[in-house]
Amino acid sequence: MARWYDDEMMEAEYQAWQRECVAACCRVCAGSVFYNHKIRYAWKRRRTYYHPMHWLGEFPLWSEIVWDGVGAIPTNVCRCAPGSERIFQIGRPKAWHEEGLTDIWRIQRNVNGQHPCSFPVELPARCIRLTTDRGDLAMDPFMGSGTTGVAAVQLGRRFIGVEKEREYLKIACKRIGDAVKAGRQLEIREAGDRRLEAVGRGDEQMEIVHG
Repeated sequence: MARWYDDEMMEAEYQAWQRECVAACCRVCAGSVFYNHKIRYAWKRRRTYYHPMHWLGEFPLWSEIVWDGVGAIPTNVCRCAPGSERIFQIGRPKAWHEEGLTDIWRIQRNVNGQHPCSFPVELPARCIRLTTDRGDLAMDPFMGSGTTGVAAVQLGRRFIGVEKEREYLKIACKRIGDAVKAGRQLEIREAGDRRLEAVGRGDEQMEIVHG
């Protein structure tokens, strides 16, 4: 069971920290930065709300994507259950592999139970697939259980992840390692199939290329 964080950071400090993190990502990134953050509505003693644009206003917003999680999260408070989140694309992408997408993404939630803020692999995979090429480097400064790393490996990208919690770091390393092994096994099978096909046709050039 993933444990929850009791975050007591003061709001002004939190927003300043988030701005610093986004600025650092923009500084080292050659393309777009994708930033996922929920709107924090008025709740209990907090009589106001905080929208990510309260601290993202200084950055070049390229697109605001609404992730429709296909099904609301059950809640016992007197408001509609939140079924969507925002993904802010900051900065012009270095590449764009257009898939005819709109800014509303319907991707089924799948809570893996290993992290309190887990999300499906397809979510970071779509961001990576759209704006990078094979061999490019993807980075996640809040790696958690490694979902972004798994997506990067599956798409043939290099990956750097940062995680301060040892518990989640171990989970991430295992998940990403398993994805790497699966990818290598797939490459071997594909190469083997091509060799057999080449030998069957008597195609010596293909046998040399894949040998």
